[in-house]
Amino acid sequence: MTQLTLPTLKELISQVLEDAFQATKEDYPDELLAEPTEDHQEPPENLTENQESIDTKLIRVLQQLPKERRMAIFKRFGMHTQQSLLRNINNVQKASKGSL
Repeated sequence: MTQLTLPTLKELISQVLEDAFQATKEDYPDELLAEPTEDHQEPPENLTENQESIDTKLIRVLQQLPKERRMAIFKRFGMHTQQSLLRNINNVQKASKGSL
């Protein structure tokens, strides 16, 4: 077994850093989406204007689901329909009068 010396350790660290740098270069493009293409070009006003918000995405997905599936999702988070609320209030009123 070889002994780890300071020069060997530095070489190993340099190699790991170089490998990580090369892997990062492969994962990302050379130019950014908003990188200027001409000299002295101003950046765009809003870089995220075409991006859909999380709320909008969520609403769009929920609208595509059948009503029963949406209701199951909302019930899981403790949300119920207005009809369910009115029925429960009515049951409480009946119970307070002794007729339930």
